[in-house]
Amino acid sequence: MTVLGYWRANKEDFVRRYEPVKEALLAKYSALVDSGFQGQELIDAWDNELERAGF
Repeated sequence: MTVLGYWRANKEDFVRRYEPVKEALLAKYSALVDSGFQGQELIDAWDNELERAGF
């Protein structure tokens, strides 16, 4: 089971930081999916990418 919150504390700050890197991050996510990641493995890999990007 996985629980994902759809709300963000300090949403405005998140959006301000996310918008400039949005396309690059979406490309990384697509690359993970295209590489065959799925399920929890995909979630973990994506979390790592977000952490590297400072999110």
